Amino acid sequence: MSAAPPPRYAWLLDAFGVAAWTFFIAVAIERLGHEFTSASRTALITLAVPLGYVLSDFATGFAHWFCDTFFEEDTPVLGPLLIRSFREHHRDPLSITRHHFLELNGSNCVAVAPVGASLLAIDPAASDAWLFVYATLVSLCLGTVATNQFHRWAHEPSPNALARFLQKCRLVLTPSHHAVHHAPPYARHYCVTNGWANVLMEKIRFWEAAERVLVAAGVPKSAEGEAPAASPDFAA
Repeated sequence: MSAAPPPRYAWLLDAFGVAAWTFFIAVAIERLGHEFTSASRTALITLAVPLGYVLSDFATGFAHWFCDTFFEEDTPVLGPLLIRSFREHHRDPLSITRHHFLELNGSNCVAVAPVGASLLAIDPAASDAWLFVYATLVSLCLGTVATNQFHRWAHEPSPNALARFLQKCRLVLTPSHHAVHHAPPYARHYCVTNGWANVLMEKIRFWEAAERVLVAAGVPKSAEGEAPAASPDFAA
């Protein structure tokens, strides 16, 4: 089955997504910066940030699992815009290291832009509860958009010093952790922001349960079955 090429307007959609997300997150961070007004509110923000970061790992992992498992590269609209890049990555894992800025980050910005827009409707000063929700969503947005960069670092033969430091601290996806996803049966470790959610998702067999639900709902599973095997050039 031949892959549909990315539509000509894909770069424009990516550019719009990056611009929209940048605007939303800049406004959100500026508003959040005014909420460090007491020890209790500072503590709420401090607790919300790691929660949002974990949720970004799960959210991007869910998208990764979905695009590896359902639909085809030639599915109208979804195929060229979404499915193609995930399947390409399994055929050529190092392709992510060759993507330009928009290609690497645009789709995540588009996906999370509605969440960023929703932040405009939330007043973090309204209550402690809304502050916690607001800070969690800001962290979720930041983690989601950073995911492809962290994923890229996990594949780069010689990542930069910052990447190596963050990987050593296990704050972002590490090559050894991600290598599990590119090894048989190619159906594990879908979460690629930091990988923290993978152990829980696999312990409770979340992906298997979610697949049964979506198949029962009529979502077409990919004819490829499990994700295709990775090339031997996973990373150095």
